[in-house]
Amino acid sequence: MARIGILTCSNATQDLGCSSASCLAEFRVDAIHFTYCMKVLCPFKGKYKAALEEAFPNIKIVIGTHQENITPEEYRERVKNLFNQPRKTMVDLILNRDK
Repeated sequence: MARIGILTCSNATQDLGCSSASCLAEFRVDAIHFTYCMKVLCPFKGKYKAALEEAFPNIKIVIGTHQENITPEEYRERVKNLFNQPRKTMVDLILNRDK
């Protein structure tokens, strides 16, 4: 069984936890995946990927976590709308209740 770590932005999930790649490496993961929100929204993903590849050459770095069913443009627009409607959450977006 492959061991993977998923790297996300804690600003999006509001989770406190192991958000650093060095913490994931301690768990001896085979791959680190950047979440879809990092893939679409993060302006630093290229720098993060390069730094991780340099620091952990034996760990595969993957941009994305799943098959995409929404365009990056639509996702950005929906996230923008999410922040303009205080009663909506990231869960609403995931469950398509944000429209």
